[in-house]
Amino acid sequence: MAAAALTWGLLRRSEPPKIHFTRARRQTLVSTLPSNGKVEPFEWQAVRAETTGLVTEVPVQDGQQAARGAVLARLSDA
Repeated sequence: MAAAALTWGLLRRSEPPKIHFTRARRQTLVSTLPSNGKVEPFEWQAVRAETTGLVTEVPVQDGQQAARGAVLARLSDA
């Protein structure tokens, strides 16, 4: 009986595994990762006006890099 069980075990292992297949199809992959957080600049820079007044013009765009000493805003001189 032990020899029969051993033979059955050896023969059973030699069977190829059964693998289920499916047909591939095209589709749009959407991958999102919802999260919360805080965005901060690499280096903080303080910006101060030398005088008071209302801002009349802003010659730089949001996110644009500005050189040191560049005009960031023009104030009214009322």
